[in-house]
Amino acid sequence: KLQFLYLIATYDNRRCRYPLPMMSRRASKVFLLALAAAGAVDGATYYAGPKGGAAGVQACVDMLQGAGDECVLKAGRYEFGTETVTVQGKQGLPGNHIAIRGEGGLPNGVVIDGTLPLPDGCTKSWRRHEVARPAQGAVGAAYACRMPEGVDVTQLFEDGDMLVPARWPNARWDDRSMFMAPENWAHSGAGGEHNLTTREGVINDGGACKNMTAECCGECNANDLAASKVNATGAVIIMNNWLDATGTQFITHHEPGNRTMLYEATWCLDQFEKRGKCGDGYRSVGRYYLEGSLHLLDAPTEWVYNKADRMLYVWTKDGEVPAAGAIRYKAQAFALDFKDSKFLALGNMSFFGTAVRGYDDKHLEHGYAPQVHSLTLESLRFDYPSAAKRMVGELNHIDSPIFWTDGHTRVAEGLTSAAWTNHTFSDIHIRYADGDTLLVQGSGNRYSNMLFEWNSWTGFCMKSGSVHDVNASNNGCGTLNAMYGAPPPPEDGVVVPQFDRITFRYNGQAKAVQPPLMPGVLIQRMQFETQLEVMGDGSLVETIGEHCADMAFNWCLSTGKMGLRFDAPGGEITNATVGGSMTNNVCWDATYFQVKGDHHNVSYNTIFDPSDVHQINSMHSLPSPQTQASDLDGPHPPAVIDQDLASMRVENPGGSYDGANTHSVFHGNVLEYVTHYLPCTNEMCPFAGDWGGDNVIASSFPDQPSMTTPFKIRHELRDPYARDFRPCPGSVVAARAAGAYKVYSRDDTEHWMPGAMVEIPSQPSPPVNYTAAMDADLIFQHAFRAVEHAVYLAPAGGAFILVETLTGAQNVAHPTLEAGARYAWRVDPIFSDGTQATGEVWTFETGHQRSCE
Repeated sequence: KLQFLYLIATYDNRRCRYPLPMMSRRASKVFLLALAAAGAVDGATYYAGPKGGAAGVQACVDMLQGAGDECVLKAGRYEFGTETVTVQGKQGLPGNHIAIRGEGGLPNGVVIDGTLPLPDGCTKSWRRHEVARPAQGAVGAAYACRMPEGVDVTQLFEDGDMLVPARWPNARWDDRSMFMAPENWAHSGAGGEHNLTTREGVINDGGACKNMTAECCGECNANDLAASKVNATGAVIIMNNWLDATGTQFITHHEPGNRTMLYEATWCLDQFEKRGKCGDGYRSVGRYYLEGSLHLLDAPTEWVYNKADRMLYVWTKDGEVPAAGAIRYKAQAFALDFKDSKFLALGNMSFFGTAVRGYDDKHLEHGYAPQVHSLTLESLRFDYPSAAKRMVGELNHIDSPIFWTDGHTRVAEGLTSAAWTNHTFSDIHIRYADGDTLLVQGSGNRYSNMLFEWNSWTGFCMKSGSVHDVNASNNGCGTLNAMYGAPPPPEDGVVVPQFDRITFRYNGQAKAVQPPLMPGVLIQRMQFETQLEVMGDGSLVETIGEHCADMAFNWCLSTGKMGLRFDAPGGEITNATVGGSMTNNVCWDATYFQVKGDHHNVSYNTIFDPSDVHQINSMHSLPSPQTQASDLDGPHPPAVIDQDLASMRVENPGGSYDGANTHSVFHGNVLEYVTHYLPCTNEMCPFAGDWGGDNVIASSFPDQPSMTTPFKIRHELRDPYARDFRPCPGSVVAARAAGAYKVYSRDDTEHWMPGAMVEIPSQPSPPVNYTAAMDADLIFQHAFRAVEHAVYLAPAGGAFILVETLTGAQNVAHPTLEAGARYAWRVDPIFSDGTQATGEVWTFETGHQRSCE
C-alpha cells in the first residue's frame, strides 16, 4: 500500500504550509489486498474464472465469510451481460480486509465487460437504410434491424470504440472531435428563452460566422441550422446556455430551413423552485447540439435507436454491413453493487462499459453510520463506465460510479457533515464517462494516484434525486465531485492530503475538483492539463466558504480554464470566503488564479504566459500549442489591459466588501501580471493585503511601480519548455527565493512532479524529440510502487549504459552530454520484491548552449 511520509528535513518548510511529501519505500509491486496491514490474519481463498461470468463471481463472493478471506478472479474477460454481482454483508476488520481482487499485480489481467453483442435476431436481418442527405464524404450506408422485446439500446460500440448518437453538427468519437465544443457545437443567439414558469423554451440558432475573429468573439462558428435544412423536431438538444451547467430537452417543433426551435422547458425545474435559477443563470447566447433523431443520421460511426418500434440504425466505420459480433451494446449500469459491507477491498481489475456502486442507506437513520464504509479501491481501470439514456427518452439520468451516503454526523463542534465513510481510492483510472465521472459523498475519504481522462463530452451532470444532490447547490459540475464530507482526520498531528497525485486531462466538466466545504482539506501534487471548454466558465479547483482548501505543489497547464480559485458562496459577497492557501503551484499557458475573500496565504507560486483561450465564450477548445519556439512572456500593460491575461486577479476593498484580502498574505510569488477582481478603492490596488518584498512581479493594473520588476521568464527559470521550473542561479527569482521550486543546483536529486504515477516511469524531461541544453538533467515521474529507478542513457545507435540508480523520492540524474548529439534514455523501475520492469525509451538531442545562458 502506498504510504506518504512528511519529512520536514527534505524541504525548506518556511516556504509552504505543508512540507513536500515523500514516497515511502515500503511499497510493493504486487497488490495484495488481504495483507492491507501488518498482522493481518490469513483467511480462506476462493477462485472464479471468466467462463463462469457474473454467476461464477457471485458464487465466489458469496463464499466470503470473514476477515482475511479473498475472492480471486483468474485472468481473462468476464462477460457479465445484464447481471450485477451483489456484495452484501461482507464485513472485514480494520487492518484485515475481505478482498475481491484480480489475480496478479496489474489491473489489465481481469476485465469485467458490461456489454453484449447484438442479438442474432437483429444481426441476421440487417437491411440497408438510405438517408436523404448524407454528409459530405460519407462512405457506404446505414443499416437497420429490429431489436427484440425488452432489449433497449443506450450505448453502442464497434470493435471496442464507442459509436456516436446521430447528431448535428457532426462530430466523431474516434478523433475526439465530440469534445471540441467551440469548434463542433452550434451556437444559439439572442431571443432565446428557458421559462420554467410558463414552460416555454426557445432556441434561436446563431448562424454561421462571417468573420471568426472580429464578428463573433467565440459566440458562433461555421455551423448554420437554417442552411443545413436539418429537421430538428423530435431530437434531443444538449444546450450549454448556463455558464456552468448543461441542460437537455426534446425539440417539440422546428421547420427545416428555420433558425428557431421550440421545446417544453422542464430542465432544472427543481433547482429553479429551490433557489430561483439554474447553474449561474440562463443566457440565450450559448452553445448546443442536437442528437438522437433519425433525421440527423448521415455519416459513418453514427447510430439511432427508436424505442417506439425498437428499430436500430447503425452506420459503421467503413459503411458496410455490420460484421457478426462487431457491434456490442451497453447491457448494464453496475457490475458490482456493495451493500451492508465494510473493511472490504476491491482491486486489480478493469471494467468496460460498466461501473461499481456503494450506496446502501435503506436502514439509515439520521446521524447513524452508513451501511457501506471503509472500502479500499485500488488498481482499477474504468473505460466507458457511464452513458446517457437520452436515446430511450430518459433525459436527466446517468448511472455514474458512485460511493454515497445520505447520513450526517457532527464532525467538529458546531459543524455537521456527511457521515464517515472512510473510503480509499488509489491507482484508479477513469476514461470515457459521460456526465458525472465519479460521485462521492461521505467523510474521511482519500483520493490518490488517480487519472481522469477524456470524460464528459456534454458537460452534463445530474441535479435531481437525493443521490445527486452533490450538484444541487453548487456552481457547475466537477470531474471529481466530493463536495460534502469532512477530510480524513490528522494522523499524529500531521494533515493528511485528501486529494493527492491526481491527473486530469481532456475532461469537459466545468471544474476538475469540487472539494468538501470543510476545514483541513489538502489538495496536493495534482496535474491539471488540457482541460477542455465543453462547459463555459469553471476552474481547475474551486473552493469556497469559511473553510477554503489548501492547495500545494500542483501544476495547471495548457487550458483555458481558470487555474485555482477562491470563490464566493451563493453570490458576490465574499467576506465568508476565508482561510485557504495556494502555495508552491505552477501555472503556465492557463487562465489566472483568482483570490476572493480574505485571510488567505498565497505564496511561492510561479505563474506565467497566460492561455490565449479563456473560460467563457472561447473560440477554441485548447490554447495554441507550446513549443520551444513559443514566446513564454505574456503581454504586459500598458500595451494590453485585459484581465483575462493576468497571472492573478485579487479582490480588493471597494468590490463586494471593504475588507477584501486585507488580511491575506502574498509572499515569494513569480507573477507576470497582477490585476484586481471587481472595482477597487484602495490606494495600492491591486495589492490588498501583505505583499512582501520577495515577490517578483513584472507588471500590474493599476500600475504600481514600487511593486513591480520587469523580467523575462525564460531568463529566470532553467527550462520551462521541458517543465524544469527551477530558478536559474543569479536570477531575480533566485535572489528573492521566490517561485514554486528551489534554486537549481547540480547536486539536486529530487524534483517534485505532480500527477498520477503509472506502471512504468513517465513524464520525461527532456521530453521526446526535444532539443535540450548541454547540461540538461534527466528528470522523470516515478513508477507506481517502485522503490528504486535505474536510469540508462545511450548515444544514437549505441548501447544503454547505467547512469545511476536512484532511490526513494529521487528522480533527477546527472548525465555527461556532448553538444549537438542525439541520445536515447529510459528508466527501469525496481520494486520491493526485487522484480524490475523495462521502461519506455525516450529520445532527445542537445544544442550548443547551457541552461540559463
